[in-house]
Amino acid sequence: MTPPLAIVGPADDLEHTLALLDRHGAYALPVCEEDGRYLGFILKSAILARYRRQLIQDSQG
Repeated sequence: MTPPLAIVGPADDLEHTLALLDRHGAYALPVCEEDGRYLGFILKSAILARYRRQLIQDSQG
């Protein structure tokens, strides 16, 4: 098993998370609490899909 390229926390903002994903050429990063407890993964595609939906919603309203 190889260590992750980076780890994000639940309080990290999406701009920081996207920057890490881009810097490391990753499509997903693990999300962990400060004590190292694993919470899940965050996917670049999920962030961008939500951002796209928000842009569409904002442009229609």
